[in-house]
Amino acid sequence: ITDEEEVGHGQIYWRLVRPNEESDLGPLHADRWFWDLGHGHTPLGKRRVKVWIAVISEPGRNGLQVVPDSHNREFRYHGEMRDGFVKPVPDDELSDLDLQLLDLPPGGVAVFHDGLIHSGAVNRGQEMRVSAEFTLFID
Repeated sequence: ITDEEEVGHGQIYWRLVRPNEESDLGPLHADRWFWDLGHGHTPLGKRRVKVWIAVISEPGRNGLQVVPDSHNREFRYHGEMRDGFVKPVPDDELSDLDLQLLDLPPGGVAVFHDGLIHSGAVNRGQEMRVSAEFTLFID
């Protein structure tokens, strides 16, 4: 598990998304953009893979949304300092992409390329959506 913020150990991020709270979500992005902007260092000979786990979810009403095959395209972006970190801001329009909600039940796992465009979906369920995510280095 990667140490993206270089705190000395691998990091697992918890995401809590309240029902109908759009402010709980980040924008569409590829995790690779964060790495390209200096968040963490990838060891020579390793690749990054993202793991997203639905802990509490209501399939079809909340979860992870992705743009299929977007990891095979190049998107322009730049970095902006926000909340004490340099964060990626897309220069290309992303709102017209074919965004698809993954239908993952509690315990469901998505493993994907860190260049895949994705974001959390607005929680249209009754309960708080809880997920865990981390990045792995693989050979």
